[in-house]
Amino acid sequence: MLENIVVAGAGLGGLNAAYELASHGISVTVLEQKARDTLSYDWEDDIEKGVFSEYNIPLPPKEFYKEKRFWTFVSPGNVHKTRVKQTPEHTDYSINRRIFSQVLADRATKAGAIIRYGVKVIAPVMESNAVVGVKVDNGTIYKGFVIDSLGANSILRDKLEPSFGISRASDKKGIFYAFRAFYNRTTVDPELNTNKAYLKHLGGDGISWCIDRDDSVDVLIGKVGENDKEYIDKALIDLKGDNPCLGSQLIKCGEIYSIPVRYPLTLMVANGYALIGDCAYMTIPMLGSGMASSLKAGKILADVISQASNDAVDKLWKYQVAVFRTFGAQHLAIDYMKRWILGQDSAILNDIIGSNLISDADFAVVSRGGMLKLTLIQKAKKALKGHFSLLFKLNDMLMKMNKIYKIGLSIPDKFVTSKIVEWDAKIMKIINDV
Repeated sequence: MLENIVVAGAGLGGLNAAYELASHGISVTVLEQKARDTLSYDWEDDIEKGVFSEYNIPLPPKEFYKEKRFWTFVSPGNVHKTRVKQTPEHTDYSINRRIFSQVLADRATKAGAIIRYGVKVIAPVMESNAVVGVKVDNGTIYKGFVIDSLGANSILRDKLEPSFGISRASDKKGIFYAFRAFYNRTTVDPELNTNKAYLKHLGGDGISWCIDRDDSVDVLIGKVGENDKEYIDKALIDLKGDNPCLGSQLIKCGEIYSIPVRYPLTLMVANGYALIGDCAYMTIPMLGSGMASSLKAGKILADVISQASNDAVDKLWKYQVAVFRTFGAQHLAIDYMKRWILGQDSAILNDIIGSNLISDADFAVVSRGGMLKLTLIQKAKKALKGHFSLLFKLNDMLMKMNKIYKIGLSIPDKFVTSKIVEWDAKIMKIINDV
């Protein structure tokens, strides 16, 4: 069992790992640049209800979370609107991310972890092809096994030697640049569709949303690969035209944030080192939400570490395998679907939605991060309606989704470099063909 763990960054996955490890009696130190009161983002994100009981996490005060309202998906050009109703067991919580981070931090501290706020991690310490600690802004070197929880732009990941084999940055289609802002709410009466998500808004490769939160209006305008003020300004005008509740006074946020929207890294471990959360790209590719995935990964990593005799990569590979077989393979399939959707003309997407090839139930599955599937009976019924061309396109995408999902599940059981390279190549071949 490893005895000294350093968690770089107070991300959700890192904090859950810290709690689990401290509960095992392992010495854990979390190094976080921000103060406790300014952890994470001061906005609401969605999270599965079940994680609270599954990981014994206390709910924050009631004013900081509520049941998620139903999404309404708006097709390109505002041609079709589909309101997606979730069953009670599939309804998420919308929770304040900053408050939730504080709950996890306090929980880790009570379990015995040490959290040092105001400490900036600036580089890994590497010896003999292993990470043995981290350097921080005051020059102190913290020795121990390192869990990287520094987010999408992790400086630790990006400063690793190339010999570690860990990707330093995502491809262009793997980062979502999202303008997120909260505006005042006007005095109009609430609409039925309070949570609208606009697919390929104004022809952009991404989505926008407008959410009426009663006391404010939550706006997101995002594109994959790039974003700019001109597009944001045009999209904001369009959102105001379709959402009378959206006012003009900015309350908070109002910046562009980078969010991973791709499948997890196919190598997220090295000697003395493991990535977790956004720096390992654990968000759901269609949604950009990764809280539940990160918490799951934190528990998996803690279990592997607590049972490992040393911190060699072959021992840590069990973490990688478990991540892919728990949610990573599914994220692979969803990433393929996301890339396929963004590659289609708006007219084709409108035809698919307008012809009901994708039903309300299908939308419900996708909106909670699930895989889109059509049974043979469903395909036959849709074919009888005469949608052969659209069905062919959709069926081809679904077959490749299923193929890459199975490849993800076939991750090598043991750390053998040649087999891992071969596995990764199979994934890249399908991803690059989208």
